[in-house]
Amino acid sequence: MAGALGTAMGLSEDMQAVLMQAAALHDVGKIAVPKDILNKAEPLSLKEQQAVMQHAEIGAAILANLNVDEDVIKAIRHLHEWWNGEGYPDGLRGEEIPTAAAILAVADAYDTLTRPGPHGEARTPTEAVQEILRRSGQQFSPHVAAKLPKVLERAS
Repeated sequence: MAGALGTAMGLSEDMQAVLMQAAALHDVGKIAVPKDILNKAEPLSLKEQQAVMQHAEIGAAILANLNVDEDVIKAIRHLHEWWNGEGYPDGLRGEEIPTAAAILAVADAYDTLTRPGPHGEARTPTEAVQEILRRSGQQFSPHVAAKLPKVLERAS
């Protein structure tokens, strides 16, 4: 999904490589989050939410220590930034968010929404797209979110 969105966004070959690496490594920081929190079926407590929220920073730090490309690290660190500035860890907004991170955010959300898990029942692809489009301009880049229906249409 991330690769298809990157292509639709017109990323260069180098940035497409960054995106694909970041997509493969984006959850590496979850290694530091206890399994009982990651697998919890009921809503997380505030303390548990804070533990999960640290995974992006932890993953970026781990990868920085392994000399991974800086653009990959930025994409992973800023995956949970929101277009309106209400995300984490740095409160970036709009165009401050690296393009690869904005693309990963949409791809990750689509994947999460279409799978059963702690957030509830899996949604249909149409429902997932509608939810992402509803949050476009708030949580997600409107530029990336607008490409999602076309990407899915080409894939089917």
